[in-house]
Amino acid sequence: MNDGSVLEFLSGSGTRPFAIAGLILIGLLVIEIVSMLMGVSLSAKIDALFDVDSPDAPDLDHGGIAASGLDVHAGEGSLFGTAWDWLNAGRVPLLVWLMGLLGAFTAFGYIIQALAHLVIGFLPAFMAAVPAGVLAIPATRNVSRLIGRIVPRDESYVVTRDDLIGLTGTVSLGPVTEQEIGRVLVKDAHGNRHLTWVRAAGPGIDLPTGTVVLLTERRGTEYLVIAADPDLVV
Repeated sequence: MNDGSVLEFLSGSGTRPFAIAGLILIGLLVIEIVSMLMGVSLSAKIDALFDVDSPDAPDLDHGGIAASGLDVHAGEGSLFGTAWDWLNAGRVPLLVWLMGLLGAFTAFGYIIQALAHLVIGFLPAFMAAVPAGVLAIPATRNVSRLIGRIVPRDESYVVTRDDLIGLTGTVSLGPVTEQEIGRVLVKDAHGNRHLTWVRAAGPGIDLPTGTVVLLTERRGTEYLVIAADPDLVV
C-alpha cells in the first residue's frame, strides 16, 4: 500500500467507526495513565460512581452460602448466568472492560475490512461494524477473564466484602484523603490478597503511599480507613 492507500484504510468511510473507536481507546488510556500519575484513578471514580463491583461471594468455610442469601452462579458462561456476569464486567474495572471492548471492536473491524479488500473491496461501514461488534463481545469476555486473573480485584471469591472490615493493609496508591480515593493492599484470613478502593475516614487525614491503615467501614465499593500501627499489618 502507498501512503494514500494506508490513510484511506485507516480513516476511510469503510473503517471510520473503527478509527473512532481506536481514538477513544487511546484517549481513555492516556487519561487513565495521567489520572493515576496524579494519584486518582479514573477507573476508580467510574466504578465508585456506578457502584460497579463483582458480586459478594460467600465464605465457603463459614456456611456463607446459606447466610448470604446470594444467587451464586455455578460457573462462568453458564446459560443460567446473567449477561453481565457472562461478560465478566464486574470482575475488572468498568473502564478497563470498556477499553477491552473498544480494542477488540477496532481490531476485528480492521481485520474484516482488510480481508474484504483482498477479495471484493471495502465493505460499507455498517456491514463491517456488525460482525466486528459480534466478535468483540466474546473476545472482551476472554480478555477480561485474563486481566481479572493478573490484576487482583477488590474482592476474593471466598470472602464477602464486609469480611475485610477490621483488617489492616498498606496503601499502594496514594495519598488517601477524605476527598481522594486510593488503593490499599489487604490480606484476608485465608491468605488471599485484595486491592481495595479506600478513602480516609475523616477530614484532615492524609495517608501517603506505604502507610499502614485499618479498614473501618464499607460504603458501596469503597472502604473508610484510618492510620494503624505498622506492627498490625499481616
